[in-house]
Amino acid sequence: MRLIRTFTLFPDNFRSMQSQPANLEEKTKRYMVMLEGALKDVKTSAGEGSYLKKIADDYLDMARSYYNDGVHFAESEDQVNALVCFSYGHAWLDAGVRLGVFTVNNPELFAV
Repeated sequence: MRLIRTFTLFPDNFRSMQSQPANLEEKTKRYMVMLEGALKDVKTSAGEGSYLKKIADDYLDMARSYYNDGVHFAESEDQVNALVCFSYGHAWLDAGVRLGVFTVNNPELFAV
C-alpha cells in the first residue's frame, strides 16, 4: 500500500482567523516603517547616463512620492489611503530590485 501525502491549503485555525479583522492602524504603521527602511536601503545600480538609470530614478521618485502621500494621509487619519500609498511605494522599489536597477543590503525588506 502506498501512502499519499496530502496538504491542506488552510491552517487548522482558519475559521477563527477569518473572524479577526486586521488592525488597520497597526498595519499602516508597519508598512510605513517598512517603506522607510526600504527607501534607505536601495541603491541605484544602473550606470550614469544609461536608460536604466532613468528608470531607477523614476521608480525611486514614485516610491518617495507615495511615501510622502502616505504620511499626509496618515496625519489626516485616513488610514486606508495611507496604507495603499505605503504599499504602492514599496511595490515600485520591489519592481526596481527585481529589474536589477537597485541593489539592496537587506533583501528581507523586498520580494526577491
